[in-house]
Amino acid sequence: MTTHDTRTATGAAAPEPQQPGPAGAASYDAHAITVLDGPDAVRKRPGMYIASTGERGLHHLVQELVDNSVDEALAGVADRIDVTVLADGGVRVVDNGRGIPVGVHPVEKRPAVEVVLTVLHAGGKFGGGGYTFSGGLHGVGLSVVNALSTRLSAEIWTDGHRWTQEYRHGAPTAPLARHEAASRTGTSLTFWADGDIFETTTYSFETLSRRFQEMAFLNRGLTLTLTDERSSARATAAADTTDPDPAAKTVSYRYDGGIAEFVAHLNARKGEPVHPSKVVAAARTRVTARQHQDAQRRRKALASSSLPAKLADCRSDDVDRNELFIVEGDSALGTAKLARNSEFQALLPIRGKILNVQKSSVTDMLKNAECTALLQVVGAGSGRTFDLDAARYGKIIMMTDADVDGSHIRILLLTLFHRYLRPVVEAGRVFAAVPPLHRIELVRPERGQDKYVYTYADHELRDTLREFRSKGIRYKDSVQRYKGLGEMDADQLAETTMDPRHRTLRRINLTDLEAAQAVFDLLMGHDVAPRKEFLARSAATLDRSRIDV
Repeated sequence: MTTHDTRTATGAAAPEPQQPGPAGAASYDAHAITVLDGPDAVRKRPGMYIASTGERGLHHLVQELVDNSVDEALAGVADRIDVTVLADGGVRVVDNGRGIPVGVHPVEKRPAVEVVLTVLHAGGKFGGGGYTFSGGLHGVGLSVVNALSTRLSAEIWTDGHRWTQEYRHGAPTAPLARHEAASRTGTSLTFWADGDIFETTTYSFETLSRRFQEMAFLNRGLTLTLTDERSSARATAAADTTDPDPAAKTVSYRYDGGIAEFVAHLNARKGEPVHPSKVVAAARTRVTARQHQDAQRRRKALASSSLPAKLADCRSDDVDRNELFIVEGDSALGTAKLARNSEFQALLPIRGKILNVQKSSVTDMLKNAECTALLQVVGAGSGRTFDLDAARYGKIIMMTDADVDGSHIRILLLTLFHRYLRPVVEAGRVFAAVPPLHRIELVRPERGQDKYVYTYADHELRDTLREFRSKGIRYKDSVQRYKGLGEMDADQLAETTMDPRHRTLRRINLTDLEAAQAVFDLLMGHDVAPRKEFLARSAATLDRSRIDV
């Protein structure tokens, strides 16, 4: 079982839609943008920002750059994207859009392109009017790609000139440079994924080409090309030609017919004619039926007396939008009620550590008040009878304290989900909130600088304080350590943990059922001897800095 995060727009990788903030929150404009951790934090915790550090995460880096170029096409200012896998293992993505802005950012006081490539949650798609439609992580994505690369080269054509800047491990090596005059516009980003972070840095031509073809179908009139300059690709090409120096392997996709050409493509593959109008009509019918079914199901569930009294439910009938927070303790519940948006965020408190269902029978599980309350609130049954379509919430979020006890409770909850609610985990609808562990209060922060800085682990606190001292940033000696979520003010809890515009969510991703089952059996099952042996064998490799003691 692996995890990854969604930040402001997340998850493994589709963006999380912005939702209205808690009642009484300030208006969301440029002054509300908060600068979070930089490239070093991404490199220390890559799993919090991308789906994995395996092949899937590697290809996600390419997809993130392409998504940003596609956003230019959706804005009507680009019609071509060229992707090249270089001979040395790098990847270059070039579009003919407007070019990333190079002007000086009014708050950061440095070129906007540098802000986009180094600052998380910085981009032109958070409501500033630069885009009407968008599909990537936008700013978060570019900065994460940069942070997880040994090197990144940016070449931009905008404002009448060509501009360049080089980066190493997410940090610029020199100021943005202006070159000769240019009439064209566009952006070229070339990056080399860090082999010390990723399990592999070898890209699959088939995986990339299949994805780009799908994107070309979905974006009528957009030309997407993929070129592979690696020696392995040239060797494949040489087998099909007598040319002693064969060209690199290249595919190009462009579909002016959009969905009509996609239907023709399906017909050619299956040999069974499908009419475009039928595809669209059927899709609309399914969406309408699903919406009606969701509304009816929720109204019935709300009218049911089986829901536990301690549930603080939300008002919305939109299942996909609604979120269920599983809260640790009544004290955290009180603060969460003030911090939540009651329109779409529901709260279910649990008391202490729930039953370890891996060591208990179904009968014992159903006798446990906390387990049965959770099953009733989710509203989709359990085990083999679990019906994902009947689930009452689009997201289920475990919000526990940022300490050892909180981690233990999350493990017990995950054990329950794995054994009795597995489809909701497989669908990517279970998340862990990431609350801070410490709060640092700065003394006389500069303009544009937050008064409070949050850290999420002891080693991160030490690194942050060391960085502040080296830069001469003054802070109060009494650093606050949160013993529980109940110690936070409602505003702090909303800003750091609950508000979709600022929070971090860690998606629980069940990629290998057999491996996950083996882990749960080992760590949570009846047999003590294998667990004892595992702990003794692993003690020598334990990173003590990650233990909260």
